[in-house]
Amino acid sequence: MLIKAKNLVKSYKSEGVSHRIVDQVNFSMKHGEFVIVKGVSGSGKTTLLNLLAGILTPTDGEVYFEGSDITKMNDRQLSQMRNQRVSYIPQNDTLLKTLTLWDNLHLPFFLGKGGEITGDQLDEKLTELLKEFGLWDRRNAYPSELSGGEMRRALIIRAMALDPELILADEPTASLDPDTTLSVMEKFRTVSNRGIAVLLVSHQPQTYSYGDRLYEMKDGKLRPAKDHR
Repeated sequence: MLIKAKNLVKSYKSEGVSHRIVDQVNFSMKHGEFVIVKGVSGSGKTTLLNLLAGILTPTDGEVYFEGSDITKMNDRQLSQMRNQRVSYIPQNDTLLKTLTLWDNLHLPFFLGKGGEITGDQLDEKLTELLKEFGLWDRRNAYPSELSGGEMRRALIIRAMALDPELILADEPTASLDPDTTLSVMEKFRTVSNRGIAVLLVSHQPQTYSYGDRLYEMKDGKLRPAKDHR
């Protein structure tokens, strides 16, 4: 099992009253699975991703990544996991405006997130991905020159470039038109077919059929959804 959440709880206090944003979630994923979590804004989807990425500490429960409880990891261990094994695409994530697409895609490597990969290997990998995702001719463009769909594809490439085992994506198609949304979802399907697990949260019905499994987050609770509609 790649990742597993057990009795996961995240609570916040407001005016002395405790509110459960994530409430007793039990969930697991295997390598190469594509799982989509649907739910309205405020249902706890983003908080769940942050817990699974080790960005937030749960109030109760455990998160296991390949058998290791990340809630017991120190900051160095968590950073190593996120830098080398888990890629996170936050909602409204973007690229640095002052760098070209090519330089933006190299930035994680220069920040020490490359693990064992060399610069030459990264160049080769990025060249392959840019061509596959239709962005090779845009590699010297700046973010302001990219369309919304091109930006999303670029963020997927950046997430894939260092060969993670898991990609967490928070509403990656939220601001896109329907055709671009479907194109981006096809790219996530490609990622999954390569053996990289993808956990994607979305409130857009047109995205739901792309996953191997569909869940619904409601009032902090995660349950299998009845269908892909």
